[in-house]
Amino acid sequence: MGSKQRRLVLYDNNGNQYLGFGGLEMGYDAANRMASATTGTQSSYYTYDTSNMRVYARNNTGAETVYFYGVDGKKLATYTIGFTQVTGGYSMQLNYQSSNVYFAGRLVSAEGNVVSTDRLASVRNGGLGNLGYQAQYPYGAEYTPTTVNDREKYATYTRDSLTGLDYAVNRYYSSLWGRFLSPDPYNGSAKLGTPQTWDRYVYAANDPANITDSRGLDPYCGPNMSWDGEGCTFATGGSFSGGPPPGASAGGSVSWNGTGGCDFFDPTVCDGDPGDSCTGAPTGSSFAPVPFGPANGSCLDDGGDGGPTAVQPQISLNEADDCIYPKGTSTNPGTWTLEVEYQVLVNGANVSGTNSLIGYGVSKIVESVTNATFNVTAGGVWCLSSATCAQPGSLNAHGQFWDALGGNGTANQGFLLNGQTIPVVTYANSSVFKNSYNSSSQSISVGNGALVGNSQTRKCGRNGDPTVD
Repeated sequence: MGSKQRRLVLYDNNGNQYLGFGGLEMGYDAANRMASATTGTQSSYYTYDTSNMRVYARNNTGAETVYFYGVDGKKLATYTIGFTQVTGGYSMQLNYQSSNVYFAGRLVSAEGNVVSTDRLASVRNGGLGNLGYQAQYPYGAEYTPTTVNDREKYATYTRDSLTGLDYAVNRYYSSLWGRFLSPDPYNGSAKLGTPQTWDRYVYAANDPANITDSRGLDPYCGPNMSWDGEGCTFATGGSFSGGPPPGASAGGSVSWNGTGGCDFFDPTVCDGDPGDSCTGAPTGSSFAPVPFGPANGSCLDDGGDGGPTAVQPQISLNEADDCIYPKGTSTNPGTWTLEVEYQVLVNGANVSGTNSLIGYGVSKIVESVTNATFNVTAGGVWCLSSATCAQPGSLNAHGQFWDALGGNGTANQGFLLNGQTIPVVTYANSSVFKNSYNSSSQSISVGNGALVGNSQTRKCGRNGDPTVD
């Protein structure tokens, strides 16, 4: 009877795994990105840009590598850093090492070598030394004998030699374990009706044959779809005409991406383009968008250009989280304060990515307070980092913002987008809801009692919570 091997797995306070792969030890920076990896006498160190793209690496010999990316986040070229002694010091130069070439978004040349990829964008042929066919298990582990690393291998990921781990932009992935090393940074990606998303380390909703996750974020898009960091796209890059794509799951509108395929969550619906009339999906279909604003169900004229007919999406909010500051904040010092986090929804689904939010006209959300029975501090404004308000970035790229509530009395509250009220699904889709404030007794009721904050509510302070300032 064979013996079982036990392995100690350790995590830091943010849930990042730093031990568990034999003698490999990993360190993380303040943004939960792997900053170092050490095994035995070998070490590597990494630096990232503001988009979490890995732009610099240094190994224990001192060799330094710089990576350059395109606007779509795909790696274009790799350079090494060199120094030449000159009079009075040294001159630094970048030395070209390799480059990648893409056609129609697909990798066709990696590190200067011709490759071919499968429908999940895993490299199957070619590479350094003209490698032949390369077979992988469903979660990306290679059949033996394994091939050289430090190149793209599985589902667009770059596999590092020192660690054997895959760099997945926002996280690192283990093909041997079939999971990420850090929890999904977006709390809203855990969906009550989708148990696969409750595991914060899961890869591709445990369906690697149909779903990919090219940026290490929320991967659950449904069969034959992949997460591109801002929305769900076809893993195969295919297109269709009329009706939902084969095998697509419910949960959002299917829409034209303007380049020959269909995406989830875009403002234009793939309805086969009946011209300038609005046919769309059948009433009650999960693919039928719900209009928002004065259009009142009408479609926008697309000019009869042969593309899909545009409709206005439904924008709403969902209460995603809450916590308390018993001693108040800088806005209300000394006043017991309830912080409520709201999530922007488009057609009932979370939307993430600055470009996606702007595409839906969501860049600034304004608070409306009426019928207040006390001197309430109102007029909150939350905006993306690219927009103009008192606190740019208070509406983050995941479509989330925090609202601080405190005082004693009652008031009617609502939120406005482009001058129109936004329904809050948590509060029975109310656009204007009544709040009761009683900071003196440490209790605040929001949305006619749909949310009650009191001494039992958790205190703010964990990663992602608002600061007291």
